[in-house]
Amino acid sequence: MVGVGGSSPPSPTKFVKQKQRVSESGSLFLFVGFQKVSTAQNCQSPICYITTADRIYWRNLSYERRHDMPGMNGVIGLVKFFRKSEWLDDLINGLFYCNTPEYYRISEQNGVSDLHESCVHAYRSDRGDESIQVKVNGHEITNLYACTLHGSQLRDHWLHCWMILIFPDTDDALEKLVLDINRMRSEFGKEFAFIDARKIPEIAERLAASTPHDISHGHVIYSADRKDWSAGCKPENYAYQREYRFLVGECSSLCTQHKELRYEGGFSDLVVKNPNIALSNAASGRPWFALTPEGCEIDLAAIPRLAC
Repeated sequence: MVGVGGSSPPSPTKFVKQKQRVSESGSLFLFVGFQKVSTAQNCQSPICYITTADRIYWRNLSYERRHDMPGMNGVIGLVKFFRKSEWLDDLINGLFYCNTPEYYRISEQNGVSDLHESCVHAYRSDRGDESIQVKVNGHEITNLYACTLHGSQLRDHWLHCWMILIFPDTDDALEKLVLDINRMRSEFGKEFAFIDARKIPEIAERLAASTPHDISHGHVIYSADRKDWSAGCKPENYAYQREYRFLVGECSSLCTQHKELRYEGGFSDLVVKNPNIALSNAASGRPWFALTPEGCEIDLAAIPRLAC
């Protein structure tokens, strides 16, 4: 996973604690925040980006390298889906709602439930799990009702989760992205929040200022090998979630009490509610990808093709 706070890019499976603001100097992006860039329309570069508060365009199939967030090249931003509009409003107003791994281990809801969230194996007798045998110095421990095995340095943390949008580089990748987004909408809700990728460091910095707990963040990887599973790696069958998560502090393995982080100034300048996100043909303006509260669709015929 990729986090922010170090001077060199971290390994793909490592969260880095939020310690300091990362400079945005040197970024080659043509947009800043959610203000329209006046020079974008006349840009001579083959890549033109236009961003406004209610519509976001990527005008070409390419993207420029990011220097402000190592390991985040090609990342468009983060999306979080909600069943209730008021939950989204709470986020914009400064509430970061975090659940524990145990919440997900005991949940029965599709997309939410993960029996082994943040660990190699979690045994819970009250779930009706198959019995396990635990011995210490040759002596068996009996009447065991819960056991959590971690295989990495990452233990249990309060979790706040998003979906990461990475620029699709093939038709197949684009079609898969749309399928994954629509599955997420069906499981988590049709209302959604969007964070521009450039704003992630600022979100993390504000969170760090709102709590004494350590804050880490990064994108989840997926593996079929359970020995890899941790707070930064989930089973392959969750790969459609394309998760980017924030880790807050550390909690006990059986804790089910959520944690609320509140930033008094809110996130209205960083988080956009239900924007229309479109990737469009620069020449015709015809969108070939669109995400709105009504759904996510693609039009492959609108994608510009490079001459051979």
